[in-house]
Amino acid sequence: MVWGLCRHVRRRDHEGYVYVVMLTVRDSEHDVLAGLAAGADAYVVKGAPTAAILAQLDVGRRITLLKQSLRAVNRDSRSLSHTDPVTGAHNFGYLTQHLPRELARSQRYATRSRSSNATSTESNECAGSLARPRPMN
Repeated sequence: MVWGLCRHVRRRDHEGYVYVVMLTVRDSEHDVLAGLAAGADAYVVKGAPTAAILAQLDVGRRITLLKQSLRAVNRDSRSLSHTDPVTGAHNFGYLTQHLPRELARSQRYATRSRSSNATSTESNECAGSLARPRPMN
């Protein structure tokens, strides 16, 4: 059924908003409600005046433009929540979000580097003793 296609379009992840106009011959109240519940933005019955169809498409254009501008504002807000607008440097919000992860990562790598440093120190001491001349008796 057409409603399945509409549901499929709504479930998919799209880069932008997809405005769905359902154009059909079914004109019962049940069909209109089912189409809108399936995710259609507009439900137009075939035979409707051309002006009504064009008006629905104009509404769709306005909605998609508003969604695009909203997405841009949200992207800018996310950026400003982590960076200083003047310098572009990371701010306190960025620090509080990323610091716990970075501390955990540094602790994980610190234990590895401590054990590798101990091995490397022992091998340096051994190599150093071979390179030093022995005192003569």
